[in-house]
Amino acid sequence: MPSVFIEIARLMSDHYLGKRTEEIDPNLPPGKIIFVEKKIISRPINFSNLDIVISGRLDALVEFDDGTYGIIDFKTSDFEKNYKNLYSFQLNAYAYALDNLDFNSNKLELFKVSKKISKLGLLYFSPSNISKLSNNQISLEGETKWVEIERNEAEFLNLIKEISELLKQEKPPPPSKNCELCEYIMKCKDL
Repeated sequence: MPSVFIEIARLMSDHYLGKRTEEIDPNLPPGKIIFVEKKIISRPINFSNLDIVISGRLDALVEFDDGTYGIIDFKTSDFEKNYKNLYSFQLNAYAYALDNLDFNSNKLELFKVSKKISKLGLLYFSPSNISKLSNNQISLEGETKWVEIERNEAEFLNLIKEISELLKQEKPPPPSKNCELCEYIMKCKDL
């Protein structure tokens, strides 16, 4: 991913830390972003005699007023394009990892007890304008939009099981035309 998008996501994380969800999007339940840019590591999942660990970096975690939690991933893109399916696996992986933290590898004291992840979603930033601020500075402006992702742990674990079975094979299978992951990998190769 080009570093400019990573930097925009970092700036969004820093901007939203400590903010109420009402300031982010009215479609989110009331709550507050309690931490950003945190690495998480799950306990191993064993499928097909392989130990699989889920590891990633959360853009933001929300603590909702009802005591549940939400995971937000920041994206810079045209939100008219529907990337829900592409990022569903990523967000469900984060939710699974938070539900199954390896407490020896994580420094998230907040999660020493089980927490309920009730919302997953993407917060898109779609740039649309640049304004000049001074001689050497400009401001990038645009809209944000919350896109909720369905939590589906059974589907996530089924995919992990399929991946573990593929990893045990001596040769990888050829790419499938109907596989979203194969399509994503091919797009990444083209970048």
